[in-house]
Amino acid sequence: MGEATDRIVAEITYAREDMERDFKALQTHLKREVDPWVQVRRHPWVLAALATGAALGIVLFVRSLRT
Repeated sequence: MGEATDRIVAEITYAREDMERDFKALQTHLKREVDPWVQVRRHPWVLAALATGAALGIVLFVRSLRT
């Protein structure tokens, strides 16, 4: 009876450690994926396009206010 209990406890402990390791890996991966600086380094032209589009939008908005 004691051996079966010890085996179950060991399996639960192993499963818990495995889940903790997987969770930490997932957490690290998600933090890296949503980090804005990582995204800018990976896709610098997207930031340039957004800045250009925003500047163009501001220029057009200011022109529409003047007329």
